[in-house]
Formats: sequence, structure tokens, C-alpha cells
Amino acid sequence: MLTAAHVPPAGPLIAYHRDGRQLAGELLAKHPTQDAALVLFLSPEPVEVILVNVSPLQYGERVTVAGYQGMELPYIVEGFASGPDQVSTPMWGGGSGSPVLDEEGHARALVTAISVARNGPAARTYIFHHCQVLPLSLISEWLEEKCSE
Repeated sequence: MLTAAHVPPAGPLIAYHRDGRQLAGELLAKHPTQDAALVLFLSPEPVEVILVNVSPLQYGERVTVAGYQGMELPYIVEGFASGPDQVSTPMWGGGSGSPVLDEEGHARALVTAISVARNGPAARTYIFHHCQVLPLSLISEWLEEKCSE
């Protein structure tokens, strides 16, 4: 599984399959300069995968973001690429590591941060329609290297 490097905890890793099974995980690698990590989860049965497309996102391209805010709050939202490393789509805290999918359903980036305004009336105001993403084109060589080991 590819996720944001700041997501995996220091302790044991557990993923929950949609049928409720718990899968034990192991951190395989963290990218040396980008917010990306590979985690291995072992399943006794095959699991579905998302194919990767490493071409950069283009301004205005439609995207879908699928993720979780904890076990009870899955979400799938649509938006568009507002830059090669930004998407405009509704997001919430806990969405880091979520895949950014193109119209064909291929992963093109992963969410690394939700923009936060610090100059408003509140000390920390989330800008829910603006997310920083890591284009997979920036880590494609690292992904190939780590996945072939």
C-alpha cells in the first residue's frame, strides 16, 4: 500500500479490510525526500488493487479522492486538479495518504495535506476544497525500485 509517510504510526500497523478482517502490516520504506511510504499488508485472500498512472495531473483534469477519516467515515469526493501538486475537492482531516484517481480510476497522486489558513479569525481554519498532493510522477523511479525488491 502506498500512503503518505507521516501516516503510519511507529508501532504495529493494522489495516481493516472492508469485510471487517484485520490485516497486520509492516513498513517497507519511506521516500528519502517526499511524503510517501510503502506498507505491506498480508492477506490470506487476494485483495483489489488500484493501478498507477505516473503522468502528471493537468490543470482542470477531473479527479476523485477516496479515503477514510477513521473506520466509520469513508468518503469518495470529486473535484479537479488546480495544479500539478494541488487538487480542489472537499477533504477533511485524516485524509492524508488517500489516492487521487483520474477518470479511468488510476492513482495519479496521493493527498499529503489539507490547506490551512492561519491568518483568519480562528487560529487554524481548514480550507476544505484545497489539498496538497504528491504527484506519483515525482516518485515513480522510487516506486519501481522498491516494488521490484
